Amino acid sequence: MLNIVVPLKIVSSANLNEHWTQKIKRKNLHKNAIAKEFLYLNSNIPTVPCRITLSRIAPRLLDEDNLLYALKTCRDVVCDMVLPGLRMGRADASSQIRVEYNQEKSKNNFYALRIIIESE
Repeated sequence: MLNIVVPLKIVSSANLNEHWTQKIKRKNLHKNAIAKEFLYLNSNIPTVPCRITLSRIAPRLLDEDNLLYALKTCRDVVCDMVLPGLRMGRADASSQIRVEYNQEKSKNNFYALRIIIESE
């Protein structure tokens, strides 16, 4: 089992009115932060088949559809790390990976992403 906490502020851009460059910057920030955490693990990443739980940690909770939208980039990056060799963003479609979503309420304006990967 692998349990990682990445300090990231994850917001749902589904209802944001922002310029497309801001969205790209946020996605790249998420990709780089998650990839950096996985670099430290090297060969300690569980193999497929596995279950991945992505938990958004924030002071306020999102509704279900906004949570899924907010974690889409994170899902793509984590699945690509677990199942490398496919085109970017394709690994999450694999039947060998099951992804679940969760939220945790935090205090003191703390934002993060918890990634739990368990072999099945």
